[in-house]
Amino acid sequence: MGHGLLIDAGIAGGNPSSVHEVVIRRRKEERGERRELNSRALLQFNCYLRLHQATSGILQTLATLAEKTPSSPDRSSV
Repeated sequence: MGHGLLIDAGIAGGNPSSVHEVVIRRRKEERGERRELNSRALLQFNCYLRLHQATSGILQTLATLAEKTPSSPDRSSV
């Protein structure tokens, strides 16, 4: 039990049912916070993945264009 939980339980008057309610409420809050963090992490990962896919596609297109483009004459010999 964390200190905050003990303080909340103390405010609840030490009544076992009130302490139990405080524990349940605190756990629900923590789960909600974890879900929010997981949602943010998943969103960030999805953004990174899309950026990576787009960048890879652009690089692949550039490589294909470079292969198809004839070499320019060597200007140093001019």
